[in-house]
Amino acid sequence: MKVRTRAIVLKTTPFQESSLIVKLFTREKGKDIFLVKGALRQKSPTKSFLQPGEEIEVEYSHVSSKKIFPVYTLRSTNDWKNAFSNIKTTMLLFCFIEILDRLYDDKEADKIIYDDLISSLLLINKSSKGINEIFYWFLFRSLKRAGYDLSEADDHPIFRGKTKAEIEVFKTLVKKINGVNSPEKILKTKQVFYQLKPFVPGAISAHIGSLESVSVTKEIFFN
Repeated sequence: MKVRTRAIVLKTTPFQESSLIVKLFTREKGKDIFLVKGALRQKSPTKSFLQPGEEIEVEYSHVSSKKIFPVYTLRSTNDWKNAFSNIKTTMLLFCFIEILDRLYDDKEADKIIYDDLISSLLLINKSSKGINEIFYWFLFRSLKRAGYDLSEADDHPIFRGKTKAEIEVFKTLVKKINGVNSPEKILKTKQVFYQLKPFVPGAISAHIGSLESVSVTKEIFFN
């Protein structure tokens, strides 16, 4: 079956002399591994946009028994140039990539979370204002899509050492996030989302694991 889909580049690995093995999170089929022949040649038009975090459109033949799919055609759709212009937004972009890669198994598609990611990156690409709120929005919506709705948790390791009032505020804010379907709207709610900060490391650790992009820039993300 021939498939044409948009995709986010998660990781690339050189293969032989001039090709790339590329891990993509596609909108239609989820996470898969692809072979892009000739991508590393000096005059290759694809080399510049096969970078982690870039959005591309790929066309390939999908066979469920295959583990690696040769790409027929690909083109760039978004490059987030402004998002890569400073360290905070760059590391946030890498953090989003890690969340997708860790939360979803191979071939597990989720069009809603894909669209959430693109909406977040488009907004960050326009302005670096409110990026902590965008991070919270994407993180907790991603967790809910993966089956971890923390606003409904009766007991959870992240609640240890927290007061009942702090937990109730946390649940209220996460419920608000889960009910808002775009990052633009979450920025307009005027909620005090910094109160989520003490719960974020535990939520990541419990459900995603250690995110390198967060651990190396803790002082940047949660100030």
